[in-house]
Amino acid sequence: MDNLSTLGTDLNIISRLSDTPNITDRLTASDMKAKFDLAGNTIKTFINDDVVAPVNTLVEEVGSLTKNVGTLTTNFDSHATRIDNPHQVTKAQLLLDKVTNNAQYYPGGNDVAIADGGTGASSATGALASLGAAAAVWTSIGSATGTTAITNNNYASYHELLVVINIPCHTDDSINNRKCSVVIPRAEISTTATEWGVAENSWSGSSGSYIAGVYALFKVTQASINLREAYGYSTDYTSTSTIHIYAR
Repeated sequence: MDNLSTLGTDLNIISRLSDTPNITDRLTASDMKAKFDLAGNTIKTFINDDVVAPVNTLVEEVGSLTKNVGTLTTNFDSHATRIDNPHQVTKAQLLLDKVTNNAQYYPGGNDVAIADGGTGASSATGALASLGAAAAVWTSIGSATGTTAITNNNYASYHELLVVINIPCHTDDSINNRKCSVVIPRAEISTTATEWGVAENSWSGSSGSYIAGVYALFKVTQASINLREAYGYSTDYTSTSTIHIYAR
């Protein structure tokens, strides 16, 4: 809208008449009345045409603008809540081109495939099984007396092994049926024989560090475990001792 114009018409109509307008200017009574009304009518026309009309147009334009602003607000709010990528933004533009298209978060209770970064199960027991580990509880997988080997296709397939050796000491030693135990993690089970030494309440690998009184030696490979020596207070109980293998 342009600036409103100003009224530039000379309104000194009466003052420009002569002192005897009916004689000098030859004006009739009707002419004189028209002269008196001319200034007011000029102002009226100016107000109606040059002030009121533009103001009304401006009011209409403001109303239309207000309506358009409301429409824009509605459209903006609607656009802001869209999740269908309306601008077609790519992963590379967000520096995410190295991220896979798999979901990065899964709510509890879903069995998410290992290939998708999950465990393939919704429980701890199931997850251990899916990832190549046995159940979370110890399960007996074999026992033997003396130096007889306990064989298995692959001990290294278990998450952990628990070796318990029961040494039937003499009753007069006050340590009848003492037990030694040790947990062997999968990483410690090799293809070649590894010798382990265990003692009551203590253990160590590679034939070392036993406490006095009760201890035993055994060998571990991926295919077999067997007792080598079992002593109770320096007495050899190897032939009568039992070795038990548990896994999880």
